Amino acid sequence: RREEEEARDAERAKQEEEERATGGVDFSETFIAFPLQHTAHNGDRVRLPPSALSALQFKGAMDLNGPLHFELTTKEGGRTHCSVLEFTADEGQIHLPPKVSLCLGAITSNNETPEGGYNSRVTVRFV
Repeated sequence: RREEEEARDAERAKQEEEERATGGVDFSETFIAFPLQHTAHNGDRVRLPPSALSALQFKGAMDLNGPLHFELTTKEGGRTHCSVLEFTADEGQIHLPPKVSLCLGAITSNNETPEGGYNSRVTVRFV
């Protein structure tokens, strides 16, 4: 019974830390990875679709002070963090600069993956 209480306390503490870090904003969407084109930008800022902006506005992320930060993950185990350059990607897509794509191990071209698919799916979570 004590172990169950400790597990609940740990989960509660994790949720409280998550809420403190995100201001209570819960945003997580999966997009298809494409290369960030036509820019001299080579940092860690990605392009997201306008629907992501709408969802973030609706959930109150724009009311928080500071830049928008995201955790990016792939089902293959890739993980990194980024901010957003702009919300101009086509719906369902995330445009990754080379540095972010490399950190994730994301495939951003129509080269076939070992699993038989093509472009990587990237989950974007507001942090």
